[in-house]
Amino acid sequence: ARRAYPQDNLSALADAIGAGQLAPLSSLRPDVDPALAATIERSIARDPRWRFATAAQMRASLDAPYQRPRRTGGVLAAAALLLVLLLAAVVVAV
Repeated sequence: ARRAYPQDNLSALADAIGAGQLAPLSSLRPDVDPALAATIERSIARDPRWRFATAAQMRASLDAPYQRPRRTGGVLAAAALLLVLLLAAVVVAV
C-alpha cells in the first residue's frame, strides 16, 4: 500500500501536510468502499467548513450506504393487482 504522504524527510512532509497535499484515499486503497472513502476524506478536510459539523452527521454519512432501501410504489401496485385478480377469481367462481 502507498503512503498518504510519500515524502522522505520531515521538512518535506511538514510542507506537504501544511499545503494539504493528501492523495485521495481511493488512489491509495482502491478496494475501500467509495462512500466510506468520501466520509473519511470529508472528516479530514483541511477547511473546517467542509468537515462534518457534528458526530451525528458523520454517523449518518457512515450509516447511509447500509440503510435498507424503502419500499416503492411497485410493491403497492403488485398488491393491488393481486387483489384485483383474487376478486376476479371470486366473481368467476360464483
